[in-house]
Amino acid sequence: MRSSSKHVRNLSLWIGLGILVVVFALSVWANVAPPFDPYDSVGGRLESPNAVHWFGTDNIGRDVFTRVMQSGLLGLGTSASAAVSAEIIGVVIAAAAISGGRAVQELIMRFADAFLAIPGILIVLLLRVVLGAGTVQLIIAMVVLYVPSVIRVARGAMIEVNTSDFVVLARQQGVSRARIMFLYLIPNAYPTLLVQVANIASRIIVLEAALSYLG
Repeated sequence: MRSSSKHVRNLSLWIGLGILVVVFALSVWANVAPPFDPYDSVGGRLESPNAVHWFGTDNIGRDVFTRVMQSGLLGLGTSASAAVSAEIIGVVIAAAAISGGRAVQELIMRFADAFLAIPGILIVLLLRVVLGAGTVQLIIAMVVLYVPSVIRVARGAMIEVNTSDFVVLARQQGVSRARIMFLYLIPNAYPTLLVQVANIASRIIVLEAALSYLG
C-alpha cells in the first residue's frame, strides 16, 4: 500500500515537472521567435481556437496564444523570485526567533499571526498603491505577503531540530547561536522548506492572475 502511494506521489511530481518544462519552453519560444506579433492584429476579432490561432484571438485580433506564452516567462520568473526571496527571509527570521529564546519567538509569531489574519489580496493591493507599479514592486509585495506563512512553517520544522541531541550538545559546548542557526537548524529543515517554495510559487501565479483581472 505504501509503495503504491509512493508511486502515485512520484507520478504526480513528474507530471507537474513535465507541465512546468513545457510551459517554460513555450514561453521561451514565444519570446525568442513568436509565431505572431503579440501587439498587432493578425486575424479576425474574437476568433475561436483553430489550427492557426490555437487560443483564438482577442477583441482587436491579436493572437492570444502568443500573448499568453510571452507573459508566461515573466509570470514564472516573478513567482520564482518572490517565492525564493520570501523563503530565505522567513527561514532566517524563524531560525533567529528560535535561537533568541521564548520571548523573541512569541513576539515574532504573534506578529505573523496578526499579519496572516488579513486577506492576502488586500495586503498586496495596499502595497501596490504604496510601492507603485512595476515588476520589482510586485515581487516586493509578494515577499511581504508570504514571509509570515514561511515563518510559521519554518519554525514548526526547526523546533524538533532545536531540541535534538546534537543541537543540545553543540549548545553545551558553547557554539554560538548564529552557528547553530546556520549549521543545524536551517539545513535540517530544508525538505519541508523546499516543498513550501513550490507551493508559494504556484499561489503567487494564481494571485498574479487575480491582480491582472482587477487591473
